[in-house]
Order: sequence, then structure tokens, then C-alpha cells
Amino acid sequence: MRLSSFPADVIRWLFCPQNVAGSANAQAVCSGSLLADPFGLIHRFGFIQLCSELLLFFLMVNSVRGQDSIPLRAVLNESGDQVSVVREGQTEPLLVQNAMADFRPYVHPIQAPDGNGVLTEFSPQHHRHQTGLFWGFTRVNGRDFFHHPEGDYWRRISVAVLKPIAADSEDSVQWQTVYDLLDADGRPMMRETQIWTLRDIDGRYEIDLQWNGEAGVDVTIGQYDYGGLFLRMPWKPGREGHAVNGARQVDQRAEGQRSVWLDVGMRVDGRDDAAHIAIFDHPENPGFPQPWRVDGQLGVGPVRARLGDWRIGKGEATTIRHRIVVFTGELDDVALTDAWSEYTGQRMAWAQWRLAQEEGRRAEFLTPQKAVEGMTLQQGFQANVFASEPMMTQPMAFCWDDRGRLWIAENRDYESRGDGFSNDGRSRILILEDTDHDGVADKRSVFLEGIAFPAALAVGMGGLWVGAPPNLLFVPDRNGDDRADEEDIEVRLTGWGIRDRHETLNSFHWGPDGWLYGCQGYATPSRVGKPAGKGRLYRHNDDFPQKIEFADEPTDINGGVWRYHPT
Repeated sequence: MRLSSFPADVIRWLFCPQNVAGSANAQAVCSGSLLADPFGLIHRFGFIQLCSELLLFFLMVNSVRGQDSIPLRAVLNESGDQVSVVREGQTEPLLVQNAMADFRPYVHPIQAPDGNGVLTEFSPQHHRHQTGLFWGFTRVNGRDFFHHPEGDYWRRISVAVLKPIAADSEDSVQWQTVYDLLDADGRPMMRETQIWTLRDIDGRYEIDLQWNGEAGVDVTIGQYDYGGLFLRMPWKPGREGHAVNGARQVDQRAEGQRSVWLDVGMRVDGRDDAAHIAIFDHPENPGFPQPWRVDGQLGVGPVRARLGDWRIGKGEATTIRHRIVVFTGELDDVALTDAWSEYTGQRMAWAQWRLAQEEGRRAEFLTPQKAVEGMTLQQGFQANVFASEPMMTQPMAFCWDDRGRLWIAENRDYESRGDGFSNDGRSRILILEDTDHDGVADKRSVFLEGIAFPAALAVGMGGLWVGAPPNLLFVPDRNGDDRADEEDIEVRLTGWGIRDRHETLNSFHWGPDGWLYGCQGYATPSRVGKPAGKGRLYRHNDDFPQKIEFADEPTDINGGVWRYHPT
């Protein structure tokens, strides 16, 4: 910046603080202002030089302003026991991290993003031990750190601001607390480190928590219904509020349930709409997705210990991560799920898969009649059991004929996703019929037995079309006696794969164009074409073919919809 050619009175005006701040009263405040005589400036310095110097000056001023206009600051107080996160130009902190020497660390208050309303509560009458947003296990080697925030349980090691300034909404502030968890004799059992990172983004703010526990002795965190990260919002009788989890379970229906996120929305003092705090679980956490505590006053938190005891060996460490999102207004659960996906890099369906497996194993096995009784139906509709075991077993494919009969492929050769082709030998095709039209099948006919791995069916053209990898078969019934003409079975196409038994050729449907349509899963690569000669049928104990001879060049089908003209 070249200001050497500017005399002292010009420099004094340029760097007058009020002028840098854009004050309308700059001339009155700063003596010697020369803006009142711009032609004098031009006369003294020349127009080109003056414009060049002023342009450089204002670029510098804007740069200085950009550095000074800092959205967030994290400040440790003089006594070293509080970290306040404050927006530039405001006095009320967004939140305060309390870190006293002889008390459990906790975050309180947490303000709404617009500053209207406090979203946490310290030591309410109904739960005196709860302190805003905090971490406390209920059983650590039998010692209760959830209900005891006082000093003979906790000893501060340090508190520090790691990143004091956030320059914009993409930036963050960060702080850390380190505490020892003490045994009954005052000796450390575990050292707990909490690292908090806060970003202020578009009307909400996000707080990432990384909790690390390093065991000084062998530690067992005992099974309990609550303990860990916990949130206490300012609930009181009659106050409107709800807890909602990622499965849309509300309030006490969410108690003890596993979910990737949980939100508490509440009408707090100073607001006409709801204020929310949502907590995200992370896929790398032990027990993910964790069960959640939802108490009767909307105190909430994820609880790994609800799944049973878990242990941290002496000298070992465990890290647990969560994101806390603070916002106001209506809950948009789809947007919150998207925000969780952005945080974790995963989609909800994948995250819930293990949970769905476990829930399925624990679920009550319903009889067919109980399953019908448990259905929710639209008014005017009825449901009843048409057919069930032992009339049919292990059905893999269904289709209806023009007489209202149900054809079923009993695939007893299926063993698992990666195994099974012809080992059982009892696979068959059934026809179930309701002869008295009461909605219940009362007649069963066996159409065909012994074809390995039947996976798809369609009735038409004087017979049955069967997908039984590697073949597409046409099984005629020319005299209509409901028995296959086995000597005349035709292999129309061959070459379908079986690598993934869940994605073999499937879902046969007749199109309005007279073609037979079907599906093929992407995880079962296939090369499909007309067989050389008549092809081959596969029955009990036959091996799946490693090589197939084709009449002409086959077509690669690696997932998608295919069609075949039957004539």
C-alpha cells in the first residue's frame, strides 16, 4: 500500500476510525476531513494517482473489516471454569460450557439460534442431578456418575479453547474438557476427554461432540436403562413438547427403541414456535444404532449400556461421537434424516439394516390368523387367510390364472443367499383353489415335481412358464388335467445365473403387447440365449452348469427388465 505521497492530513482522515466504520458523522467527528473539498484533492495529487491510491485504500479497509467481522468466538473466562461461545457484536452467549474443578462438566444454557429462548435446564426439581447437556454413565465399576455430578466423583484436569475464532459459517470454534472419574477412594478410574466443535449455519447451529474414555483400570460400564450423553430441556407440566426418533416413534413409544437420531421439540419461554435439539448417533459408535432413553419429562439420550455390560480394558480407550443440531420451527424429519446422512456419509436404509435383522429375530412369530387380526385396513375392506402351512411350504413365487386359482412355486432347494440349487429335490409347483368361494383355499393339486430351484411363474399359452435358473421353461398341459406334460417340457432360453439366490430371474408378468416380462437382479450376472439343441433340465443333486452351449450368441443381462415373445 503506497501512502507516502499522501500528506499527513489526508492520512489522518483516511484512518479516522469513524470513516473506516462508515459513520455518517465522520466529518463532524474527525477534524481535518478533506471530503468537503474533493476538487482540492484532485488539484493537489492528480486525478489518476488519487483514484489509484483510494482504490487500494478501500480494498485494504474491506480486508480489515472481513478479518474483524468474526461470526463466532469461544472465550475462556478469567477463572478458567467457563467457555462461552458468542456471536460477534452480541453479549448473550449461544451456549456456555461449564467446567468447574470439582463438578461434572456440562453445557448450559443453550440459546435458540435467534436468541429467543433457553433450550436447556439446570437441576430441575424433578431431576436435580440433571445439568443441561452433559455426559454421565450410571454404572462405572458400580459407581454412579449420572446421579452424582459432585466433586468426590469428578476431578478436572484441564479446560481449553482449541479454536477461538470462526470466520464464517463454514468455520467453527472448538473447546475441550478433560476430567478424571474417581473411585470411592478418590483414585482415577477413567480419564474422560470431551471435544466440542460448533458451527453457526443458516438459522441453526451444529455441535459435534467427540467423547473419549481412557481406562486407568479395567472398567465395566454396567447395563442400565440410561447413562451417557443426556439432554435436559426445560420441561414443565402442561408445556407442549414431543420427542421423535428416526423411525417416527413419538414420546414413550421411542423409549428404549434404537434409532440413528432423536429430536426433542418444545415450546420454551420467549417463543411462539417450537425450539428443537436433535442428537445424531454415529455408525462407528459401539452398539450403533443405540437405544434411547426418553423419560416422562422428555429427558433424552443414547444408551449403549442398555444393550448390556461393556468393558474398556486398562490402558485402552473408547471414542464415541455425536452431533447435536439446534434449530426452531416445525420438525422436518426427512430433512433431519438427510442431515444425519450428511454427517455420517450413510443412508438410513443401510444404517437400519442390522437393527431390522435384530428386531426380526426378536419379533413374535405370528400365526396366519393372528397376522390378519393385527392388520390395519381401510374402511370397508376385509382380510382373511387364503392359504398357509401345511398346505404350502417355502413358497418363492406366485401367480393367478384366469380361473382365480393360485399357482405356487415351492422352492425347497433354496438354502441361503449364496447356497442351494438341487440338494433337497422336493421342489414342486402347486395349484390352490377355492371351490366354494368362501375366500379360503380348500383344494390343492400338484402340477409338477422335481424341477430344481423354481423361482418364477406365469400361466399362459396352454401351459406354465417357469423360471428355474439357468432355464426359462415352458411346461405344457395340453389336456387341461392340471398335470404337467413332463415329456414335452421345453427349454426356451438358458444361461441365467444363480450367484445371488435373491436375484435370480423373477417376477414374471404378461404385458399388454403379448410378451412375457421378467426381472433379473444386478448381483447375478447372466448370459442368456437359446440353448444348443433341446437344452437340459436340472433335477435332484444335479450340479449347476459351469458352461452352457448356445445356439447363437447370448445376451449379457446384468440386472434389469427383460422380455421374451412366446411364439
